[in-house]
Amino acid sequence: MQFVLMLVQGLLGSPRSSMCLEGSVADTGDMATLSSPGIVLDASRELNFAMQMTRSPWDSLTKLTVQRVDSDGWITDLRIINNRGDWRNYTVCLPAGSYRVGFHGIIGSVPASRICVDTVWLGDECSYSGPTPSSDPGKSPPGGGGGIAAAAIAVAAAAAAAAGAVVVVVVVVAVVVVVVVVVVVVVVVVVVVVNSSTIISH
Repeated sequence: MQFVLMLVQGLLGSPRSSMCLEGSVADTGDMATLSSPGIVLDASRELNFAMQMTRSPWDSLTKLTVQRVDSDGWITDLRIINNRGDWRNYTVCLPAGSYRVGFHGIIGSVPASRICVDTVWLGDECSYSGPTPSSDPGKSPPGGGGGIAAAAIAVAAAAAAAAGAVVVVVVVVAVVVVVVVVVVVVVVVVVVVVNSSTIISH
């Protein structure tokens, strides 16, 4: 799966050439990253770009994450966007440093989903207040992505919760079975004692 150059028609205006992640040729959960060449910023600068995102209203998986990709492979998520709609302009404040910028897209519902990016340029200086490579809790080690790591943690937590629920249900069922057995035994003993008393009295 990768971003490909496509001629995209917006709701208004003429078609435009854009880099797109196309859901019609993808499976749910497919992802790809469109990376810039290495950049060196002496000060924080605004990254401006236009994006069109097509997805189903109930699709919460399709999204675009703007990332800082360091030379050692560490990835820091700078902004996550999942706004459905026609072409919109977005701005991300890039921190000073030497790294590549990645546009990491994830496809949710297929074939309805599509993410297109174009008109990418650096603007004025800005005041960066986002995560840093040394403190970002969503940052991932080389070879991974912050969003992927977070998704894996969420899945693991859900699995653990489900396993805990199963254990609780099994314990409850076992207790109920023991109680039923005890009640049956008590009833049987009472019946036997009553019958014995009746026989003796006769």
